[in-house]
Amino acid sequence: MAPDRLIVIGGGSKSDLFMQIFADAYNLPPSAWRFLMRRAGRRHLRGRGGGGLSRFETAVARIVRVAKVFKPIPEHVEILWPHQHAVYRGLRDQIEPILKGSYPIFH
Repeated sequence: MAPDRLIVIGGGSKSDLFMQIFADAYNLPPSAWRFLMRRAGRRHLRGRGGGGLSRFETAVARIVRVAKVFKPIPEHVEILWPHQHAVYRGLRDQIEPILKGSYPIFH
């Protein structure tokens, strides 16, 4: 079965540029997720809930939100798709130092 979407969490999900790169490189719509981890959500995910949220899926639905969904740009996909594996393989190694260096600036 081929994937029909990407779910991105963490620092990269906060960057529109990186999210658009993922969309274009994979020709899939990535969504950036945000976690609204409140005390009740943590309690239910740990299995200590007192009946308020009986299912794991219900608990997750209450504490996770899709912040933004990106659509692949056809012109970019046309350029990247034939080379996407080579592009993506080197992407993490190239951006990791940038992400580590910029983290203190933005947080």
